[in-house]
Formats: sequence, C-alpha cells, structure tokens
Amino acid sequence: MCTTVMAMALNLLCLVFITSVILPTATSSTFNESIYLVTVSSELVGGTTEKLCAQVHQATEPLSLKVSLEMEGGSSTILLEEDVTQDFYRCISFQVPPVKADSVATVNVSIKGRKDEMSKKTKILIKPKRFLTIFQTDKPVYKPGQTVKFRIVSLDASFLSFNQMYLTVELQDPNSNRIAQWLNQSTVSGILDLSHPMSAEATQGSYIITAWNEKGEQTSQNFDIKEYVLPKYEVKVYLPQTITILDKQATLRVCGKYTYGKPVLGSVTAKVCRNVIQYHYI
Repeated sequence: MCTTVMAMALNLLCLVFITSVILPTATSSTFNESIYLVTVSSELVGGTTEKLCAQVHQATEPLSLKVSLEMEGGSSTILLEEDVTQDFYRCISFQVPPVKADSVATVNVSIKGRKDEMSKKTKILIKPKRFLTIFQTDKPVYKPGQTVKFRIVSLDASFLSFNQMYLTVELQDPNSNRIAQWLNQSTVSGILDLSHPMSAEATQGSYIITAWNEKGEQTSQNFDIKEYVLPKYEVKVYLPQTITILDKQATLRVCGKYTYGKPVLGSVTAKVCRNVIQYHYI
C-alpha cells in the first residue's frame, strides 16, 4: 500500500513546484484498504489565492473528509468539507490569510467513518505579500531650469503591476530642503507619473525623491542637477594617396576623437566607390 501511495504522490508532485504531501496513517482495518491524499503548497503568500487538492481512493464505507487551516493565533478556517461515498478527487481554491511577518500555519486533515476516525497535520509557511517599487526618471542628469519628469512603478512578487496609494511623495534638494510634495497619490495600472519644474537658479548637486505608501514603507531615488555641455568630437578619414589596379586590398582609417583628446567609442560604416572614367574613341 505504501508503494502505491508514494507513486500517486509523485504523480501529483509533477503538477506543482513546492508541495507538502499529507499522508494519513490508518488507525484501524476500516481505513487500511483505502488511499487518502491531500496536497497543498508548503510555502504560501498571504492575501493570495492558492489551491488544495484532496483524493480518496477505494472508500469502503461513507466517509466525512475535512481539511482546515489553523493559524498561529488559534484562528481556524475550513478549506474543504465533503461527504465521500466513492472515489473522490477535487481541487479547490482558497484565500490565504494575510500576515505581517513570516508565520507557520497548520493544515489539519480528518477522516471519519461510521466507527473509526483518523487525522493528520502538517506545517506550512505563510509569507507576507511583498511589493517592489521602482523609480524612473526621464534622464539621470538635468540642467537648472529643466523639468524633472519621473514615474513610480508598483509591482507585486510576480512582477505584475498593482495599484496602491502613496500617502506622501517629496523632493529634497542637496541641502535636505523639501522643495516639492505630493499627497495621497494613487497609481493607475501600477504607474504614477509626476513632474516638477526646476528653478533656473537651482542648487547643483544630488536631489532625492522619496515615496511613502500606506504601510509607511519608503522608497527613494536620486538624480543630479548640474551644468554640463554635450561632448564634441571630430572625425577624420585617412585614405591612401594612390590605389592601383594591382592592389588587392586598400587600408582605410577612420578616427574619432573628442575635443579633449579621448577616442570616441562607436561603430563606423564606410563605403568606398570608384569613379568610372569612360573613354570615347573616334
């Protein structure tokens, strides 16, 4: 019987990545001829929807199957309750209770017959839902007087966008002075777009944008304001003075240098054409 149960468990395990298999132990001859199996993920995320599957094979009498989830605080939720009279297999979706920190919960399985009863329990881990906040600015460096455009992107643990409220978003200058503030800003399709025009006399240096969500969690992003000039460079092309019809190869050099002497990194596309001279004989 143990070999059959383990084979069935392995077949179910192929359908999930991390699975805790609950195998009840028979307590009397009534249950020895039946096979019972309950599967659920051993690591869950609070506030999400998960799946639990239960199977009863070769039931010899009417049975009552009950699966419940018990939290550390003592609260219990019935996940599945079913009267079984024949071969039974069902998967149900359930809502994982939200948690603020990693918590250990207990999955309890009980099967009752006319006279006998057996139960099994196992521990699972429930983690709090974690989110990712990403700042994006339209460029890393600005000049005084330019408008700083930025967005805040909210992603969940599966990297899917979700909407949330940011109670405060503020912008500080290099001297830690708050120069802009936005209150109670909500994302749309997981994105919040904001902008702020900088003064022409803005202090040069590193600025910081900080956002606080409803849980008080904060995320920050830096950008710089400074005077800068786009680098200039020159390109020179060096050709051989003469190419004869006997030459199989010719060397062409293309050199690019910035005005301050450093070479320019990049790619070059060169095309060499030969002018055809036509002769007319009279």
